[in-house]
Amino acid sequence: VLTDYSISLPSDTPYTGQVNLTYRNIEGRICNDGWTDKEAGVACRELGFSKGFAYTHYKSEVDSTGPYWSSNFNCTGNEINLGSCKHEGFGNVTHCKSKHYAGVLCVESGGKRFI
Repeated sequence: VLTDYSISLPSDTPYTGQVNLTYRNIEGRICNDGWTDKEAGVACRELGFSKGFAYTHYKSEVDSTGPYWSSNFNCTGNEINLGSCKHEGFGNVTHCKSKHYAGVLCVESGGKRFI
């Protein structure tokens, strides 16, 4: 289980956005290839929400800094964090077929959580 990383969402939208992944003190992203509601749910629980939904976050020139840290996550949906899911490994992405970022919409069981 990989634990030497952290995930976050853009600070102005704490419940939705591209998943930022910091590994080895370098902020990057997750490629959207293979990204489903199972992976989004795990990411949102890791961020303190009860569940989440996946979407494709369009890669624009504004938010395209940093590497793709990983891709093709394959979560069962019950993991405690993304590092517990099967994936290509951090730093092993050489090609992102979708060319976009993994995005999430995180919610509480009673509805959206706005901070």
